[in-house]
Amino acid sequence: MKPNELARSSFFKDLSMVELADVATLMSKDYFQSGETIFKQGTPGDYFFYIASGAVRVWLQLEDGGDQELAVLGPGQFFGELALLDKEPRTAGVEAIENCEVWKLESEEFLNLLRNNANMAVKLLQVVGSRLRRADEIIQMLSSR
Repeated sequence: MKPNELARSSFFKDLSMVELADVATLMSKDYFQSGETIFKQGTPGDYFFYIASGAVRVWLQLEDGGDQELAVLGPGQFFGELALLDKEPRTAGVEAIENCEVWKLESEEFLNLLRNNANMAVKLLQVVGSRLRRADEIIQMLSSR
């Protein structure tokens, strides 16, 4: 991945070109076809994912066998961070809804980035906070059914 591609993301934008180049060398590329599961809810978290192209659907498995969509994410956005932060299983599943190119960063490399860059850590907190608010809204909606 080229460093300037990472700079498109609000998550990486505060890094210098040298730092972006370092991060890019740590990431590996993967492809997923539309409809393909990237990971399932409850599985171990081992990677942070950055979407270079395409789109994914983040969903929650419900007790009645159905699922609840939590988000649709596209280029420049990321997912998979929560399980890396708390070392617990994935809280949601993710599937490609378009053919996707994603860049993956292993757990320890991701955590080292956060340890060494306060701006990234703050940005991550903002995104996680926003996602938590959205989850609260969905819980409220489901409990009122």
